[in-house]
Amino acid sequence: MKLVILFLLTLLYSELMAQDKIVVLQMGVGTYAMSTQKEFQLEYQNKNRIPYKAVYKFPPYYSYGVSAGMKLTNVSTAGLWFNYTSTGGTLNYRDYSGYSRVDQLLKCYQYGAFYQYKLTGNEPWSLFASAYGSAIFSSASFKNELVLGTDVQSTATVFKSINFGLQPGLVLQRQLKTIVLQASLGYEFQLHGQLKTRDGFELTTPLGRKVTAEWDGIRASMGVGINIKPKK
Repeated sequence: MKLVILFLLTLLYSELMAQDKIVVLQMGVGTYAMSTQKEFQLEYQNKNRIPYKAVYKFPPYYSYGVSAGMKLTNVSTAGLWFNYTSTGGTLNYRDYSGYSRVDQLLKCYQYGAFYQYKLTGNEPWSLFASAYGSAIFSSASFKNELVLGTDVQSTATVFKSINFGLQPGLVLQRQLKTIVLQASLGYEFQLHGQLKTRDGFELTTPLGRKVTAEWDGIRASMGVGINIKPKK
């Protein structure tokens, strides 16, 4: 039995090594729903005696990623990918006596697999339909800072959660010998996990609604990579 398993693994390894592989570095931008984060910020602003002004309301921000794929057939590719992005919200108030600031800073690490199917023929630019699935590890830091003269008070609490996402989209790709140029556009849908501290404390809005990290939104990116062909 061991010899049979070893033989099958050897065949699988040989098949994988016989396929073209593509590694792409990507930089992009995304929009993020963050509805409960925005609700938390607005309720905190309205219920606080300090007349805060909203400086940032979870704007679109840059993302950075890498993907490594392998051709399954002449029209299909599958592989693994990683992506990092961030966003945040800030309330701020300043007068002659000092200032107060409330920051909601969120970071997102995505790990997953993808599949691409070629929609066009052998034109210089190839168009693919794509699906990217991932587990999303979010970190949300809530920091309050109050400065009155020389007196400084600061508190910070970190919450974490795990989401699961699916990003359908389109990928436009051009291969120049070993160099690969790529542009992509898609929309991220997610199932949202509850943000909690290490000791299990859950984050809620002042009205009691559970707060999550909602990274749902448009994704656009451009990338450059290398096509690794098998040795003959």
